[in-house]
Amino acid sequence: MDEVSTENLLAISVRTSDLGLSPQMLLAWDLDPDMFIVMLIRLTSRYMGYESLINSSQSDVGLSFRIGKCAAYKPFLSDANEAFGISNNHQDNLLPDKTGATFSKILISKSLASFMNGHFLNLARYHEDIACSWADAVDAVVNSRSPNRNKGDTCFPASGNDNASDNRQKSFPLLAMQFAMDQLTNCTAYCQVCHNLVEDKLRSLKPTRYGRL
Repeated sequence: MDEVSTENLLAISVRTSDLGLSPQMLLAWDLDPDMFIVMLIRLTSRYMGYESLINSSQSDVGLSFRIGKCAAYKPFLSDANEAFGISNNHQDNLLPDKTGATFSKILISKSLASFMNGHFLNLARYHEDIACSWADAVDAVVNSRSPNRNKGDTCFPASGNDNASDNRQKSFPLLAMQFAMDQLTNCTAYCQVCHNLVEDKLRSLKPTRYGRL
């Protein structure tokens, strides 16, 4: 983790080829199999442990996310700072070679980051405490109702080793990445405005934006 002033900024990534996306989806979403999907996590408060963070208010800890793609497993510090609108007082790079390590947006960068910035801790508490799937947690948050107690996620990583059901020490960044990759790989199933499920007949290769009436 790289400390910027009094803030904490970290990156977690997965190679695009590990997400199981079809060649048609990769082409439609402008993703290269050799690139990385990168999540940036920023805390404006001091970094805290999993339990403390999961039970905090998102605004109190200053938690925010950015999701994009990069040719390397992490972007330059200057790019990460820019993604959060942080001034670059120094230009020390996270990687020695600047070629191919630029952080750029993907199709759902804006909608997913906005959703996670507003609701991720609530989503995580449903997923962890009530043991519901990410899909049910999303439904509970966007429709203000109690989620079903059923973990049936198609969740990163593909092996199904869900952080929420692991008895070892839990990782908040991994949990956040699991949710983000679940939303990315299933993005055509959700409206990117209201985050409700889209009818099968309205689904396409690209994410749908229709809004809720």
